[in-house]
Order: sequence, then structure tokens, then C-alpha cells
Amino acid sequence: MANKMWMVRAGRGAYAVEDFKEKGVVAVGWEKLGDLSDVKGRDQFIEMVQDAWPEMNKRQAIMSGSQIYRFVNEVIFDDRVITYDPSRRVYYVGNLKGEYRYNPNLIESFRHIRKVDWEGEVDRDKLKVATRNSLGAISTLFLIPEDAVEDIENILAGREVAEEEVEDTEEEELLKETQERSREFIKDRINKLDWEEMQGARETNGVSSLCAGRLARGSECKSHTMKG
Repeated sequence: MANKMWMVRAGRGAYAVEDFKEKGVVAVGWEKLGDLSDVKGRDQFIEMVQDAWPEMNKRQAIMSGSQIYRFVNEVIFDDRVITYDPSRRVYYVGNLKGEYRYNPNLIESFRHIRKVDWEGEVDRDKLKVATRNSLGAISTLFLIPEDAVEDIENILAGREVAEEEVEDTEEEELLKETQERSREFIKDRINKLDWEEMQGARETNGVSSLCAGRLARGSECKSHTMKG
């Protein structure tokens, strides 16, 4: 496929999704940054983010600066774009029809704008598991894999998509993988607690309530014998 497809999220909880749709745009925040029309280098974007948000660590600044750089310089005219409306569980799909522009008055907290010609919508529940998984990244802006693009375009065009017999297995494996990652993350966090932190948690039958909650969900917990 010649043109790329980008996800542009409409803020936390997609609170600006109706503005995106009604005003025919996608936009990103980072409202402390001014007009970026003449900023070209990725490193310059990262430096601007670091200056505007000194509390960010280096990794956060690189991620944010790189996303803004892509929005301004890599997303091009006639690329495909989607955004998600969680209240309806649909993705709006369209074509980018304008260059980057700065407008502090169009959508509150969204000053960096790209014009979009919205074409239609795709029901999330009709997408393959692999596609839904690839669209789950929390980044404001990211490039969508080609397999996922094909799935989205097929559904948008009303083409029949053969149901995969492995679909249920894929979903089960994804769930197991997510649960396992969650358990390992919890164990890592629990094992980092020192005695003072463990004492601060309310005791439940000799085990802190924090650990008890993890155990109830099938996770292991580093135990400490409470003294006194």
C-alpha cells in the first residue's frame, strides 16, 4: 500500500474525538510548544520538549519530541489516519488533506493541527485480534502495521473477511500473556518493598493487605513476618 496509516489519539479518554470529527482535523497537544512550522530536526524537537517540561526524564522527552516531529514532518498529504472513539468502540478513518498548522483557538489544549477528510468508521469488534492488539499502544501518534491496515481497509470497504479458526486461540494466548506480564510486574514491585513499606500496609491474617490482594488474584507475594 503506497500511503501510510497513522493513529492519532484524541487525548486522555479521547475527550476531543468529537472535535476531531466535527472540525475535520486531527491534532496533538504539547500546548507549551509554539508554532513548529520552521522546526525540522528531530533533535531540536526533543530539546524544545526538555526545555518546556524539565521534569521529564530523557526517555520521556525523546518519546514526546519524536512523536511531535513525526506529526509535523513525517505525516504527509493523503496519508491515511484513524482515531478511536471508546464510547462507541469505533475507529474513524480518513485522509490527511492539509499541511501542519498551528492554531491555539480551534480545540482547547490541542494547538498542532492537521486537516482530515473523514471517510467512514470501523467497528473495533469486527477487527482481528492481532489488529486490535496492534492498535492498543497508548502513544499519541504511531504508525499502524501493514497487516492491520489491510484489515481496517477491508472492513471499511465492506469486503468479507474470512473468520480465522485460530481467533479464539489467539485471544486466549494474548490474555494469558497479559496476565503473566502483570504477575511478574507485581512481583517485581512487591519484592522492592522494604520493611518500612511493608509495615505501612494493613495486616491481614499475618500478611499485608497489599500482598493479600495480589494472592487473591493468583500472584505470588514476598512474605514478611510481622513483628511486635
